[in-house]
Amino acid sequence: MWLYFGIILSSLYLIPSVLSETAFETIPTYIIEAVKNCQVIFAENERTARRFLKSIYKEIVKPERIVFEHITGPHFTATVTFAEQGKKTLLTWRMLFDAAEQLQQVIKTFKADEGLKQNIEKLEVYLQQAKV
Repeated sequence: MWLYFGIILSSLYLIPSVLSETAFETIPTYIIEAVKNCQVIFAENERTARRFLKSIYKEIVKPERIVFEHITGPHFTATVTFAEQGKKTLLTWRMLFDAAEQLQQVIKTFKADEGLKQNIEKLEVYLQQAKV
């Protein structure tokens, strides 16, 4: 962002649409990184944009919480909260599915319960290494 005579100027990115769900590798990495850093996205075709974006961040409140909606099946809303506990941080990750059956299917099909544990463990290792 640039400040010009008291007006904040931002960047506008034109993101190409892909013709199939398997064609995302045709989008250059710098475009994907630009999209990840966008706070507002306007899409000509919501369905195509959803396939590309997968999740939509609804709320980011530093350093308290992140709320995002997973929009490609199965649909769920995740809320990740961070709470100080002395010199440590308590991370709470809640996922709200449209139906209990969806949660059970995700656990059965993708082993999502174990995957989430593994991701949290990887985050812990990353944060420990980042302290050094």
